[in-house]
Amino acid sequence: MIRENMRFVNFCDFYDRRVFIRTLYIDLSSENKQLYKYYVYSRRILKDKVCDIIWEYLNVMDDEGLEIQKGLLDKERSKYL
Repeated sequence: MIRENMRFVNFCDFYDRRVFIRTLYIDLSSENKQLYKYYVYSRRILKDKVCDIIWEYLNVMDDEGLEIQKGLLDKERSKYL
């Protein structure tokens, strides 16, 4: 089951809470991470490309990759402004 505080309605909701969600995500078990992946990709109001960006952001392991993923999230967020 997906924790209530890790759920999001749309991209902007995820974006606003991305750091908090990622912090919680990192501590999940492998099984719960797989369940969360199903959750992310079940958000049918999001395009698969956006789900990919979210998923990569959650799973990046190094600082350089994290900065790249943050940039992609910022770029996507700018489309909603």
